[in-house]
Parts: sequence; structure tokens; C-alpha cells
Amino acid sequence: FKSSSYQRIAALFLVDEAHAGKAKALHDEMKKHHFFLTGKDDIPYAVLLTKKQNNPVKLAQTMRKYYDALHGKGFKNGDALQAMTQLLPLYDEEFQPVLVDYVVAMKQSFLNNGVKVKKRSYPYLALLALVGASSEVVDEIVEMERALVKLPMFIDMQAYALMTAAQYVLKRLIENDMLSDFN
Repeated sequence: FKSSSYQRIAALFLVDEAHAGKAKALHDEMKKHHFFLTGKDDIPYAVLLTKKQNNPVKLAQTMRKYYDALHGKGFKNGDALQAMTQLLPLYDEEFQPVLVDYVVAMKQSFLNNGVKVKKRSYPYLALLALVGASSEVVDEIVEMERALVKLPMFIDMQAYALMTAAQYVLKRLIENDMLSDFN
């Protein structure tokens, strides 16, 4: 990998040199499927995904399938959608159409509750889908998002309220050991 701050972040997740080789192979495959979108910022995703899965070609194809499926369901093209589709294969390196439906339903649930879902929130939708967030979890995030947007610090940055609420709820779920398998 070329030297960058993302390389240093990715190094924190490396197991050994063989793992680094698998991550580099996946990153190269990712470039084939998303030539313009894949860059240095995708190195940590490649390292994270190759920790348990071994088939870089299959992983890159699965990411592309998620990307195309979610774009077809109204998600906007770009880096945020790519980040979302790089997280979804953490569930399984095989494409799982149910995850696409789950993410779409979760986005719709937020919209139905009056919460705007911006592109930068896409990766959080993927994380919530991976943990199987229930409607109660979504309701809790919506409630917290509504409280956050009333704070002075979020007046000009309302889009960050959803991300902050999602991070807080995910952290709480992890601390409560509800996500031990995900950890």
C-alpha cells in the first residue's frame, strides 16, 4: 500500500503479513470494480474484511452487487454508498439480498419518522443492519436525534445528529454485550 494515514489506521487491524497480502489483493480487486471510488481511504475496509474472509475476488464482487442493488433502491452513488457496501460483507462474503431489503426498510423507517437520511449516514445504516437493529432501536435513535437537533451545537449541522445518535446506540449495545458476535 502507498503510505498514508489510512495505512496506519489499517495497520492496527492487521494480524500478520499473510493478512496484509490478502488485504492488498482485496484492495486491488476493489479498484477493478470501483475504479474511480476506490482509494487510500478504503485500505482499512480491505484489512477489516480480510481478517475472516479469504476470497478477495468474491468479496469485491459482493460489494459491487450491494452497490448496484442499493443504488437501484434509491441510494445515491458515491463514496458513502461504497463505504456502506464495504461494511455489508462483514455479515457474509456471499451477497445477501435480505440485507439490501433491511437497509432500505431502515432508511424508510427513519424517513417515516421525519429524520432525513443524508449520504454521509449510509455507513451507519449498514452497521445497524449488521447488528439486526430492531424497530425499538430505530425509535431510540430517532428520539435521540430529535433531542440532539435542538442543541445549539447541532443547529447548523443537523445531518450529524443522526450519525451521533446511531454511534451512541451502537456503543451502548456493544457495552451491554448484546453484540458479542459482532465484536
